Amino acid sequence: MKGKIIQDAKLYLQLEGEEKIRHIRHWPDYEKICKELGISTSKRTYLVNMPPIEQPDITEWPEKEVEVGPMRVIWFSERDEENFRRIKEVGFNTILCGNLRYFRPYEEYLDLAESHNIKVIGSIHNGEDFWRHKDRVRDFILSIKNHPAYIGSFPIDEPQYQRISKAEQIDLYKFIKNVDPDHDVYGSAYGRATPELWEEYFTEEAFDALLFYIYVYDKEIPDPAAYQEKQMGLLDGHGDYLVIPLAQAFYGGRFLNPAGHISEIVDRYINRGLCSGGFGFYTWAWTGGTGISGDSNLYNEVKEVNKKSRIS
Repeated sequence: MKGKIIQDAKLYLQLEGEEKIRHIRHWPDYEKICKELGISTSKRTYLVNMPPIEQPDITEWPEKEVEVGPMRVIWFSERDEENFRRIKEVGFNTILCGNLRYFRPYEEYLDLAESHNIKVIGSIHNGEDFWRHKDRVRDFILSIKNHPAYIGSFPIDEPQYQRISKAEQIDLYKFIKNVDPDHDVYGSAYGRATPELWEEYFTEEAFDALLFYIYVYDKEIPDPAAYQEKQMGLLDGHGDYLVIPLAQAFYGGRFLNPAGHISEIVDRYINRGLCSGGFGFYTWAWTGGTGISGDSNLYNEVKEVNKKSRIS
């Protein structure tokens, strides 16, 4: 696989030029690959990310292609062998783990992820102001940062919704990067923010890569497609960083079942150029009747959509 990755990367360099290689660096041998290709690792020209998934070879890409990165992300807090096997089966290669800091010893969880060739983004925030306690944040990051399954932190969930000031977000980002300069900080963007909330609480100075989500299947939204298109405009002209949108894969209460429309949600993200890092899914519960694992329609549709690397 490593030889093929280097071959494909060389071909991409030849066809597109170095400046076109987009922010993809989490391959464990990234520095060795860069060295072999003669590419500076300081330029944030990241070559290959994550374990391979079912995507066409780079040689099959058409001339005009909408970029879709290789990350397939799931919000996931299970910690047993069977559920890890199932998320791998459905096509995920990255976990956004909301409960990682509760799973002690951390190494056992990260070892389980590594055994399935799955990478982990560790959440610092999960329903309380843990992130405000810098000493605890530092100890948490120091305890996991050297594990090969770990690729970065997730400091604050939906800061625009929570009204976390830009200054606080930037301060936390700088603190984390001082503790661990070698991993990305994954920011969170509340895609249902009003323009006013977005202006007041969204800052590109508080993350290296951005997880962006809009939950469009909602009784309060009469036209989900139009609403998604409108809200994606919040990121028009965004900076030079990875974007990984998360599609709605849950229902209950006022939220409607998106089964049958998940491919459309992801296609709209792709067409808007918002999948430079890949894409993923947010689910309130992986298991249970309304979770991906417990709803066969959701499960099968997500499995098919995870194979996307282009608009068909």
